[in-house]
Amino acid sequence: MKLGGDRNPKFVRLMELLGVSRPMTVGLLELLWHATAEFAPQGDIGRFDDRGIAKLIGWRGNPGRLVAALVEARWLDPDPTHRLLIHDWPAHAPAYVKKRLERADMPYFYPAADNGRQGGGSCLPTLTKPYQDQALTKTKTSVAKKTATGFPIILDTPAFQRVWADWERHRREIHHALKPTTRQRQLKKLAKVAEASGVQEAVGMIEQSIEQGWQGLFAVKSKGAGDGRIRKGGRGANEMPYAGADQSIALKG
Repeated sequence: MKLGGDRNPKFVRLMELLGVSRPMTVGLLELLWHATAEFAPQGDIGRFDDRGIAKLIGWRGNPGRLVAALVEARWLDPDPTHRLLIHDWPAHAPAYVKKRLERADMPYFYPAADNGRQGGGSCLPTLTKPYQDQALTKTKTSVAKKTATGFPIILDTPAFQRVWADWERHRREIHHALKPTTRQRQLKKLAKVAEASGVQEAVGMIEQSIEQGWQGLFAVKSKGAGDGRIRKGGRGANEMPYAGADQSIALKG
């Protein structure tokens, strides 16, 4: 939060509406922006329902009350297309998010009343088409849309880039280097995992496979869930696909 932001009338209003302390309000807003940067980099946090937003920022009270307060205090803007947008997201977005959007030629989403608005200055990407033409769904934004690095935008983080480099090195070391098609399919599956459970879950899957010396990628196992080793003729007897998947991510190149 910018210096003096906790004295802004909007901040004070949110604090009053929620009945929480100044430090708690700072934390809620910071976590809201962090969650947006990771899961809705174009500002469309309304892709999550009220309960999802509350969970993302650690709010244990009534989710509807939280979102209503954020809207009334103008930290969130209602929108007919995206449900909720972060108010003035370009001013709050971290520098790495701005760079990712610029590289991917993706715009910030503005409320319907500001459809004609375009970014100005180096920190805002220029809209190349009318806003309505670039309204992306959740899947298109983070799974299908890729950045200049070749990663789906939701996976284009320093932590994931590091562990993916380790994964490709690991596959070469076990003499099963990733082929282009397998690489593409694994990234697509990992992006879906990140959508459902966060980027760290995708990172954990890769780290688990490297540590175990596996060729495939599997849902992160809790202790006592079995060794999950890949046996001849198929995946391990105790291997389970990640939640919501139709099949395992044990892709071999």
